[in-house]
Amino acid sequence: MGTMEINYDAVAELLTLGFVWGDNTIEGKKVNRTLVVPEFETYKGATVLDVEEALKNSIERVVKGKDQIGVHLSGGKDTRLIAALARSLGIEITGITFSDPGDVDEIIARKVAKCLGIPHKICTVTTDNYSPEVMSEIVQDTDGLISFQSLLFEHIFNKKLANDFDVVLSWRLMSEIMDTWDFKKYPKNPLEAMKKRLGYLPIIKEEYVDTIEKKLNDLYKEKSLEEIMLDTIVKNVYLRHIEATRKYVNIFQVVIDREVLSSIYSLPLEKRRNCYLAKKIIKRNNPKLLCIPYSYSGYMIPLAFPYIIHQGLRLIHTRGKKKFFGQSDVAYHIRYTLKNFVESKINALNIDLINRDMVNKLLKEHLSGKQYHTDAICRLVTLRIRLENTMRE
Repeated sequence: MGTMEINYDAVAELLTLGFVWGDNTIEGKKVNRTLVVPEFETYKGATVLDVEEALKNSIERVVKGKDQIGVHLSGGKDTRLIAALARSLGIEITGITFSDPGDVDEIIARKVAKCLGIPHKICTVTTDNYSPEVMSEIVQDTDGLISFQSLLFEHIFNKKLANDFDVVLSWRLMSEIMDTWDFKKYPKNPLEAMKKRLGYLPIIKEEYVDTIEKKLNDLYKEKSLEEIMLDTIVKNVYLRHIEATRKYVNIFQVVIDREVLSSIYSLPLEKRRNCYLAKKIIKRNNPKLLCIPYSYSGYMIPLAFPYIIHQGLRLIHTRGKKKFFGQSDVAYHIRYTLKNFVESKINALNIDLINRDMVNKLLKEHLSGKQYHTDAICRLVTLRIRLENTMRE
């Protein structure tokens, strides 16, 4: 193996927040950026109808001239919103659901597809799909700039769709763009809220933590939560992921559009919440969809299904089974299926800026199932895989 120059600032950013702000990779190479978040302008008097029309225009623009059109369809409200709008425009679509056989997402998605009268394609994923090879592939595809925790589930599915569709309309970023983040579990200070949202953890030594804190304050202390979110989650995380998955299938994020962003951010804060917008727009286009429950969300009330009944259904359905519900349960698979792989990678990671005591504590808690530190653990494994790949090159 050869040696490499490590960009310690970039590595510190990766380990604390899960992504790199700057233009350099962890070995100091320039990042190739081809996707950008469109600029937008706010205006007075915006309404929910403006958002609806903007979303429809965004969909029409991307499907023009396309024959095979797919729509991601889960148990959530975001996917059925996009599907409902596409059908209201007379567009022939196929619903696509990725799930463990028989899980709640699949059950709900089948009901949504039936209500919309559209074909429905089920892509099955099991624990066998979670492998060291897939992890390494994701790290390579994204140049090691973000941890595979948030990409693993989707990456597997998008590869399964290769060559099946001319374009796939995606719900991705709907919640991040539309929500005000005004949740009780997040601090009111925008910068502190962003750090909690992104799982900020001091995996690195104190002197490097201080450097990151200073950089965060310099960049964002005068920014709103929306501005911070656009510059972090959207620009520096998801767009890199989207660029990587487009090698397999043409994924289009309906909400990443100048007109859509302008209309959403022109709304009053109390009307910007994803749940509120989705309910209002779905009601205008296909109110029957509101009678179908949607998958569990930790901070939003189901659109039109009693919370306790929905949770009861989920509990009964999964009792005695090791089921998983997409990305949220990647932790279980990494913990149980890939325990030895994760442990070996972290134990082999020897780099000066890492706080080894903190890393060992997180790993012990993660493997015991006491705490959910999967994202932090994934950042370390991502770094190890990237360093190995670089040295082999």
